[in-house]
This record gives sequence, structure tokens and C-alpha cells, in this order.
Amino acid sequence: IEGTDLFIPYAEIPQHLGEISDREAMIVLYSADGEFSKKGAEKLVSFGYSGIYDLDGGTEAWEAAGLPLLPAGE
Repeated sequence: IEGTDLFIPYAEIPQHLGEISDREAMIVLYSADGEFSKKGAEKLVSFGYSGIYDLDGGTEAWEAAGLPLLPAGE
């Protein structure tokens, strides 16, 4: 999705917390079908982050709604 700042795999969230130092910043998570982003959102909340949003249905729902996705690797 255009405007994405970071790409962090769900399993690597704890190792990347230093890259998201503002625990009150708005952070929107998404994954292909939304399952990993939901788990990632729960994990970030458990680490004290408060501005967490999860894209319901993931990029599959985003694309089904007719919204653009960047080609892989961009």
C-alpha cells in the first residue's frame, strides 16, 4: 500500500521496536488476509503502543474494494 513506512514481518516485531519509538503514534498494520496484522496489533498493544489500527481483511479486502496496491518490491 502506497505510503507504507516499514515492512516488519509479524514474527520479527519485538526485534524492530526501536524503529517505532513513539508508542502513541498512529500505526496501521496490514497483512495479506488480515490474520497476521491482527496478531501484530495485539502484540504491539501488549508492548504499550496505543495508536494501533488493523486493516480489516488485509490487502485482499483492500484490493477487492478497488484500491491500488503497489507491485511487490516497491
